[in-house]
Amino acid sequence: MNMEISWEHVLLNGGWATSAKYTKFVKIAELDKETVGDKIPGTEKTTDLLKYTKNEDDEIEITEDSTNYILGPFLIDSNADSYDTYKVYTNKKTSDTNAIDATVYNTEKSGSKYKFYLKVKKSKFSTDEYIKSVKVKAHKTVTTTYKKKVTAESYYKPTNEHSDGTWGATATKEYKGVSVSGWLYDSGTGSWYQSVYVKKEYNKEFSSKKDTTKWIEWKCKYGSLQIEKVNQDKTTVKLQNVGFKIQNKDTKKWVKESNGTISYEDEKVNATEFKTDECGKIIIKNLLVGTYVAYETKNPNYGYE
Repeated sequence: MNMEISWEHVLLNGGWATSAKYTKFVKIAELDKETVGDKIPGTEKTTDLLKYTKNEDDEIEITEDSTNYILGPFLIDSNADSYDTYKVYTNKKTSDTNAIDATVYNTEKSGSKYKFYLKVKKSKFSTDEYIKSVKVKAHKTVTTTYKKKVTAESYYKPTNEHSDGTWGATATKEYKGVSVSGWLYDSGTGSWYQSVYVKKEYNKEFSSKKDTTKWIEWKCKYGSLQIEKVNQDKTTVKLQNVGFKIQNKDTKKWVKESNGTISYEDEKVNATEFKTDECGKIIIKNLLVGTYVAYETKNPNYGYE
């Protein structure tokens, strides 16, 4: 489709054409050029942004074997292209640079859904260190489109030749979808020809691709256990200094506490003996979520020895 544009006729001898008829042209290629300007504000659009949903934090369980802590399951539904960099953060290692690298295993992928577990070696933890959160890095290549103002310029010379001084034959030359016109003339003493200079300004779309990343985070949930020891016949009487040892029913591990930090032992003899306070209570914090059993170890109160 022909379009109206602003253009100029430039004569080879430096004059200006004030009227013109159509003629056929051949581009002088070495003079053809296209100048790209700055990005036009408001034209930038980014598609396929990285999006995701994940399972809830309290669905993540922390178990262990002889050498590793085992975390999961982690569930992601996302348009990410890939995942890498699995990090475990603790009460002591809180930044991306010193967080513990975990090993991903037991993975399942189906379409946009991704399920996996993580292992992290116990040897990477100090005695008073515990897991606080987990992060996974997701990658997505996104496409950004934008427009720039382009100025296209070309010179054309006519191919028609006439010796009688008449106007050139009517014809059309398409340039980037735009119809341009020019003319030729015989001076009577020798033929010289009109050249046409075409200038067109238009908006052209460009695109670029970029790898974007996003950290997906789960905060590990910990629970608290409260024990209250009272007289069985008179519940208002609280029993102090009653000892208990605590076992995780799921893992069969015994709870050990040191300076407020919880760890888990295979043998009961290595577990901490917790004692009730003057209110007959024991409160243990930062336990892995699960089911626990309290085993009474001693009761120094009168009638219970």
